[in-house]
Amino acid sequence: MANDQFKMLFSPFKIGNMEVKNRVVTTAHAVNFGTFMDGEITQRYIDYEVAKAKGGYGMIILEATSIDSDRMDFPRGISMWDDRFIPPMRKLTDAVHKYGTKVGMQLWHVGREANLAISKKPLEAPSAIACPTMQNVPAEMTVERIHEVVELFGQASRRVKEAGCDFVELHGGHGYLICGFLSPYSNQRTDQYGGSFENRARFALEIFAAIRKQVGPDFPLGIRISADEWVDGGIKLDEAKEFAKVFAAAGVDYINVSSGNYTFPGIQMTCPSMLSAPGCLVWLAAGIREAVDIPVLTIGRINNPAVAEKILQEGSADLVGMTRAGIADPDWINKAKEGNLDDIRSCVACNQGCYDHLMDNLDITCTVNPAVGLEVEYEIKPADKKKKVMVIGGGPAGLECARVATLRGHDVVLYDERSELGGMNLYAQQMPGRDEFGEVTNYLASQVKKLGVKINLGQKVDVETVKSEQCDAVVVATGASFIIPQIKGVRRADGRLAENVLTPLEVLDKAPVGQNVIIYGAGTIAIETAVLLKQQGKNVVMVDKEPGFVQDMYGMVFWNCVVLPELQELGIELRSLRGIKEIHPGEVVLDNASGLANVRVIAHKLDEETLPADTVVIAVGRQSNNSLRDQLVGLVPEVYAIGDCVEPGLTYSATGDGAWIARQI
Repeated sequence: MANDQFKMLFSPFKIGNMEVKNRVVTTAHAVNFGTFMDGEITQRYIDYEVAKAKGGYGMIILEATSIDSDRMDFPRGISMWDDRFIPPMRKLTDAVHKYGTKVGMQLWHVGREANLAISKKPLEAPSAIACPTMQNVPAEMTVERIHEVVELFGQASRRVKEAGCDFVELHGGHGYLICGFLSPYSNQRTDQYGGSFENRARFALEIFAAIRKQVGPDFPLGIRISADEWVDGGIKLDEAKEFAKVFAAAGVDYINVSSGNYTFPGIQMTCPSMLSAPGCLVWLAAGIREAVDIPVLTIGRINNPAVAEKILQEGSADLVGMTRAGIADPDWINKAKEGNLDDIRSCVACNQGCYDHLMDNLDITCTVNPAVGLEVEYEIKPADKKKKVMVIGGGPAGLECARVATLRGHDVVLYDERSELGGMNLYAQQMPGRDEFGEVTNYLASQVKKLGVKINLGQKVDVETVKSEQCDAVVVATGASFIIPQIKGVRRADGRLAENVLTPLEVLDKAPVGQNVIIYGAGTIAIETAVLLKQQGKNVVMVDKEPGFVQDMYGMVFWNCVVLPELQELGIELRSLRGIKEIHPGEVVLDNASGLANVRVIAHKLDEETLPADTVVIAVGRQSNNSLRDQLVGLVPEVYAIGDCVEPGLTYSATGDGAWIARQI
């Protein structure tokens, strides 16, 4: 049944002389699906983009693309610095055009923000000023080199057009080269390319002219800008409006409004986390739209059609970037049009599989969509033989396995000893700012129920239970338990935890917690528990033997620029290189784990130290609950184990395991 509640979102729109079938855009984002250190499009990359075109996207902007040889920022990023890249790119544009989707390419020069472990050329920028995050000093570009780079942009745009793209976009934000010239924060030149507003705009305007010379006056041209760099001395909205006016007068056809640079990096630039409100950057686009008469594209955690429609109806933007929404569910537009909103896999802005993976130079994946980058391989096909499948565990791994196995035609029964589906996600969603993790469970639980999976809650499964089901295959997804280290005083004489010792799950289950709390551990769960208790007014000290915190998290940019400042602002003390030697009622004794000091946290070299501790929360890690799997081997024709009961990890690992095994049964 057609759904007309998103009339504006799904209405056609024109950019210059290019008509787009709707106002939904997937903006440029790295995925690491190109050829390794070569920059060529692969079939995997094509399949990834085709999934979104088939799903109904109006515009696809391909990732930031290198215009200069050996200047890459991701090992499998894509390039357009040579004509040899045109034929493979033509394969992508032809495939996307079959679905009526417009496709363009974003051109960039990384400037001073290059990853020197990947880029083979020295850094260059308008001025010899290091980025505070990347901390590498670039060479100041000569005027001759500036002219060379302008021509490189022009030639790359020619290749974009010859490859069959419908438009080209420049990356003029995030502290990269064009933004570096625009911003007084990073441009301290005294020649014709620095100082005044007009001089700082000169480089971008020369690039526009070079592009027009190559592609003609009618080929749509856009630019992404940082409308606020979030740093003192950087671009602010008022100046961004003036740049937008100048760009529009120079023949730019649309403006893509982002924010930030690598001084205030990453997630606030393009991937605001679940700690940010949906549409958190829309106000910047609205400000730019007030200044220009050309279309404005907005971004910033816009993860469902209702939010997008509201943005358009309010006149804040003309186009809506919904990039992670398309990673989570490339078919969400078709589902929304048909009124099947409950079937949409919503992005929860966890950033674990997409942004964090990129920061560790890995190819992207997704917590709610394990088929990302595996669209062809993971196409759900009927099983060769229908089987009865028993899934033990109702967390993300078990639920995803049950969902896919049922779609393949198997008869699935699911057990969980809890009274509610969700596994560890039931606890994750209770952490501060993490409530959207509940959407992972909501989607998976609703899907397995809709598919008719037989669900048995509140039942602990043993060998006899499995025998009674007479299954062809059993999937064990029994999760993991918290490790309790051997510490004097951690347990009572009967083996139970001491009265003043808890695990994070007991904290979330509302066990009494005293005023002075020691958190023993340095992972994500430990930190989230610390924040929760600090927000409740507790005095919190975090202790760990390792030199740094968040060892289980990808993306140290996120740690350094988001998590650590939050902990410091809250007044949570971090003590690395310290272990707990003894636990007593009301206090703990710490010992020295190393003579080294970590510059980012408070490190202590005392041999022993006693701290007040009404409650000690043990969060040093988890261990797999895999004993049932071992007991079932040989008793059932097929036995599989997935998720935390194989190796404790993040949610995307669990759903990924479930998705893979369900396709093997």
